[in-house]
Amino acid sequence: MIELTIGLVVLAIIFALIFGRNARQKRERAAEAARKAVESRVSETKNGRR
Repeated sequence: MIELTIGLVVLAIIFALIFGRNARQKRERAAEAARKAVESRVSETKNGRR
């Protein structure tokens, strides 16, 4: 019974590490895409005013 509990805890830790890393990468990619979109919009407005 103790071995089963330890195994489940280890599995839970591994899954948390995997999904936590994936979520962070997705957030970083979303932030990068948003930043690029803002930069392109800003450059468009600058070019349009000239």
